Amino acid sequence: MTHWDDFRLVLALSRSGSVREAGAMLGVNHSTVSRRLTALSQRVGGAVFERVAGRYQVTALGAPVLEAAEHMEAAFLESERRVRAAQPDMAGAVTLSVPDAISRLLLLEDMSAFARSNPGILLTLKCSYAYADLDRSDADIVIRGASAPDDHLVGRRLFPYALAHYCARDYFDQVAPPDRRWLVRRTPAQWIERSPCPETPVGFVIDDIDMLHEAAARGQGMIRGACYIAESDERLIRIPGSKVEPGEDLWVLTHPDLRNAPRIKAVMGLVTEALTRSRALIERGEIERWRD
Repeated sequence: MTHWDDFRLVLALSRSGSVREAGAMLGVNHSTVSRRLTALSQRVGGAVFERVAGRYQVTALGAPVLEAAEHMEAAFLESERRVRAAQPDMAGAVTLSVPDAISRLLLLEDMSAFARSNPGILLTLKCSYAYADLDRSDADIVIRGASAPDDHLVGRRLFPYALAHYCARDYFDQVAPPDRRWLVRRTPAQWIERSPCPETPVGFVIDDIDMLHEAAARGQGMIRGACYIAESDERLIRIPGSKVEPGEDLWVLTHPDLRNAPRIKAVMGLVTEALTRSRALIERGEIERWRD
């Protein structure tokens, strides 16, 4: 093989298992992927991929090609990180991957003020609950809930976020006990057995965290939710008898190649300070606002 595009093709197809999805990753149509795959197999003298249970899997012949592609990608990403880290002043791009609710409820004002005070830094917030791979430069900094992050990453463990049970303020008045339902992110939900309403069945599943809280606020059911989200919504109340339970620890992390870049250190420090100011809300669900 003589083209980097061949290695990109192998990477995309191995990760997606689908010609169509690989095409979307590469910005080409599926017929182009099929044509390139056929040409690649001809050049190496055999099939690089085979279809197994409807998905493309690398063959024994293609395995060293995939390994070489992964090494090339890792070297390329490392060189990019080192170039970004070499910028000595408070200038350049910083991409922060952060859960949507944390950015919206706890960080937005601080991030806006930072951007105004540091016009040389292009700050990008990737507001998503999806996993951001720092090794692949999906982001420069992540805020992540985890019991233990990848060992090679650097940063700070802050504190766990709290979980409790919530419903709309008038839910218990308007919905009779036989008609009450839990809304959950996934099943089974063993935590229901420890809840104030262990006999209440699941109504339906909502896999999006923000939509789960919104559904509860609209009176569609009861939830087990993050306190920093629910306590910030005046439409929700904590279910009587609910006990606060710790979730995963919050971490602020970056790649070791970027740890000494001034702009990375500045953003990590800002994020850490902002979240620490909200520690009572995040860790214990305590907030100064209305309570009956």
